[in-house]
Amino acid sequence: MPEKMFSFFIPFALFEHYLDPLGAPTGQVSRGNFFKCADESSHPEWASWSPVDRLDFHRPHCFGTIRFA
Repeated sequence: MPEKMFSFFIPFALFEHYLDPLGAPTGQVSRGNFFKCADESSHPEWASWSPVDRLDFHRPHCFGTIRFA
């Protein structure tokens, strides 16, 4: 199955707020996941950008490739 491509804009400064300076983003590649949890709502739901093999979003082997441009 071909890899799906999605584009999102997240200011690099947001990452640098929590990490050290990262340099120019263009060409950098990382791995991670983005997720949404609504477990304490009237209609509990969970979603992740990269599929997970169980309801645990902190599973590095399930992380997707993030390419910065």
